Amino acid sequence: MVSGLAVMSPSVVLADVTGSILGMVTDSSSAVIQGAQVTATNLDVNLVVETTTDATGQFRFLALPVGRYKVGANSPGFRPFVMSGIVLSVNDRRRVDIVLEVAAGQQEITVTANPVEVETTNTQLGDVIEQKKIVELPLNGRSYLDLLGLQPGVAPASSRGEGPGTVSVNGQRENSNGFLVNGGDVAGVGDFEAQIEPNLDAVQEFRLITNGFDAEYGRFSGGIMNTITRSGTNSFHGTVFEFLRNDKMDARGFFDTGKGALKKNQFGYAFGARAIKDKLFWFTDYQGTRRVDGGSASEVQVLSPAERQGRVDVQNLTGTVTGAYWAQVLSNRLGYTVSDGESYAAVFPDGVIPEKAFSPAAKGTLGFIPPPNRGENIYASAAVSRRTNDDKAGQRVDFLHKRTGNWSGYYYFDDATVLDPYGGSSFPGFASENLGRRQQATVSNTHIFGPTAVNEFRVNYTRIVARSVPEGGAPALGSLGFVTGPGTLGINNSGPTGYQGVPFISLLNFGLGSAGTSNVIQNTYQLGDNFSKTFGRHTLKAGADLLHAGQPAIPRFPEQIRRGLRPGFDPRPAQPHSELGIAVGIQPAVVRHAGQDRHHDPGPTVHPVSEGAERLVVPGRPRSSPDPGPDPIQQFFSSPRYRLLPR
Repeated sequence: MVSGLAVMSPSVVLADVTGSILGMVTDSSSAVIQGAQVTATNLDVNLVVETTTDATGQFRFLALPVGRYKVGANSPGFRPFVMSGIVLSVNDRRRVDIVLEVAAGQQEITVTANPVEVETTNTQLGDVIEQKKIVELPLNGRSYLDLLGLQPGVAPASSRGEGPGTVSVNGQRENSNGFLVNGGDVAGVGDFEAQIEPNLDAVQEFRLITNGFDAEYGRFSGGIMNTITRSGTNSFHGTVFEFLRNDKMDARGFFDTGKGALKKNQFGYAFGARAIKDKLFWFTDYQGTRRVDGGSASEVQVLSPAERQGRVDVQNLTGTVTGAYWAQVLSNRLGYTVSDGESYAAVFPDGVIPEKAFSPAAKGTLGFIPPPNRGENIYASAAVSRRTNDDKAGQRVDFLHKRTGNWSGYYYFDDATVLDPYGGSSFPGFASENLGRRQQATVSNTHIFGPTAVNEFRVNYTRIVARSVPEGGAPALGSLGFVTGPGTLGINNSGPTGYQGVPFISLLNFGLGSAGTSNVIQNTYQLGDNFSKTFGRHTLKAGADLLHAGQPAIPRFPEQIRRGLRPGFDPRPAQPHSELGIAVGIQPAVVRHAGQDRHHDPGPTVHPVSEGAERLVVPGRPRSSPDPGPDPIQQFFSSPRYRLLPR
């Protein structure tokens, strides 16, 4: 059965991605001027918005796109007034009070705005990181989310590994934050991490709100990260970049046998311009990442040469032979009689388990445990590398139209492939390929209904796909000594052909086995609308934001996945008599399965699994203890939640 998680959340109003300018027009005697004409002009796209002052001399421009503005005012009998240098950021409420002087001829007053503006009309706490800081501050990996830690109340870099942007804001949990890109929700359903990260050069600015949220920012107790991407302007602007980092000046790790490879290339571009002057604008960006990281398996304790040959010392042979069937199996392998209830110390009096007592499955699996290359039982290697290929691109189009309003469309695409040579194991040989694809599509409209009313509409769709599959090269189960094939009591393939692997064996000192599979797909649908109306000194804002996010809780691979190149897996429960009894006595191990923790402290052998099932015996150093009872690894593989699947 495949279960799912769905969230439908009606927020109070739609998250804001614009700013506003407000103020009062007076004369030199502080008397208010009613009916004065006030204009706000966006200097980048030449967007002009007009309004008039009310009976109290107040004016307000609602839902203005972020950018550089100049504000002008004029009234009969007064000199024209112009204030330039106004920078409007996301969620800003900039106050511009204007004093008009009586005209004494054809004159104009020009004022340059103060670059440091004190916020007096907004209760929200937070800071804006504009595009200049984003580009010029040093960032390892070109992720602007690293700048979140610069703000007060933010504890940087979560240690829980829940994903990008999962920082603690004002002591809240790392997964209590919200992430918006151009007003669209881009947070993951599971850990609420930032799933969409536009190219650094494509970000106009972002704002982290840490306290005192407005009504439109519901559902979160931490912080709100609101990112706005760049748009085209009447002038052509763009950048081309390439960053290189390698291992030429690196040293070898102290425990490594050689220096691991490191090569990181990040390259791309960001360009914007107009398609139709003052009407239609476009902005496009791309970033590619090619990264090679040398692996390190420092201080992995493996089997010593003596242990691989069965020499474990008699004091380590604890427990007794349990069951007549298992006693008969040992008798057949050893060539002398072994009795039910006989101690293993009596079965192997010299402390050596001869190789003829090893099961075929044990012999085959031992080949995947590398021999030590440092000291008696330490393995270390940096000969293999983790490879990352990532390509992300964004496209934004803005259309300004007085009759239908201002339209904006944004599309983001990110395709990543990570080849991990370890795949969850402690040493190479069990590679996995992690595939990720992230997409966002947003369309918004801002329609001005006269000087005192504006409506904002937005629809957003975000899709996140994360898949992990084993990467080729695994041997057939038969070559490992496992009983397999139709009509047998061994392990039979119930899924697509072409995938076989080694069952994952988890021990205290190391783990090995073919990488597991996962398939997580998240779809987020968002629809919102805001309406704002000014009444004198007051502004009323009302709206709704409908969000539906769904993600399968127990994934199931389709028959073909991503580009149709790889068949998937069918996680059905194991068939009877397909489980394995495994005893690897390196050290006690904890095996987690079916939501429980089981302590595994085996001797050199375990109880019979079921009649006809193969037994795996690997020599080692078991800890002295009574017989552990039912083998937890047998239960692990027979649980419906886990299954040894052909790779």
